[in-house]
Amino acid sequence: MSTSYAAAPTAPDLAAATRISPKPSGWSRAPAAPRTVTVSAQKMAVYQTVVADALRDPESARFRGVRVIREADGSDALCGELNAKNAYGGYVGYEPFYAALVMVGNKAVAVLWSSSRVGLEAILERCGRG
Repeated sequence: MSTSYAAAPTAPDLAAATRISPKPSGWSRAPAAPRTVTVSAQKMAVYQTVVADALRDPESARFRGVRVIREADGSDALCGELNAKNAYGGYVGYEPFYAALVMVGNKAVAVLWSSSRVGLEAILERCGRG
């Protein structure tokens, strides 16, 4: 009894079989660009205090280039650069951050993301590149 084997696929056959179909129209992997909103100086100070309170040494917090973005759910978040003291008492240098502002009971709390913890790409995805 003879056994017959199918011929091995050629390179063009493999390319055709593994080709990824184009994206459906209107589909995008990129999230919507964050929307920067203007808040009063008083509200910005409160937001920065909430973020600083999430740090080991809140008094050492130094902010730069901070802006408020409005999330899709209507909540506010802060994006910018933050410098603060580490456990040894030295400033670590400015690094990008994203901070979601959430209410826990009747107290505002910041969920802080720093580029050293979650990576720069995660910050840029939330805050935008501009």
